[in-house]
Amino acid sequence: ARPNLTQAYTEIPQGPQGPQAQAGKAYLGINGSTLTSDTAESIGLPADQEGVFVQQVGPITPAGQAGLKNGDVIIAIDNQDISSIEGLITQLGEYEPGDEVTLTILRDGEQEKLEVTLSGRR
Repeated sequence: ARPNLTQAYTEIPQGPQGPQAQAGKAYLGINGSTLTSDTAESIGLPADQEGVFVQQVGPITPAGQAGLKNGDVIIAIDNQDISSIEGLITQLGEYEPGDEVTLTILRDGEQEKLEVTLSGRR
């Protein structure tokens, strides 16, 4: 069953106009949205779970190479809680291409950590 996404589909800015470009230029390589209560419940998480619902992972992106998958929920970067897509964008702005970060994710209700080496946008 597909999750009911009640918020507008949000793509992390990837071009030179996005907030990422003005800050650290670090690139993760996902499309995602702020996790809603409806989406959380539809994937077996508590309604009040916060994070970023991963809708698409580019296969040759830092996220894809690290093993992030569609349907994962990003809840932290380097132990800094992520509660929204805007928070993820802001946090990525603190990093530079080549930086290694630890993503804390929820996959099938289980917490996992993935090591990701961020890149610059190609």
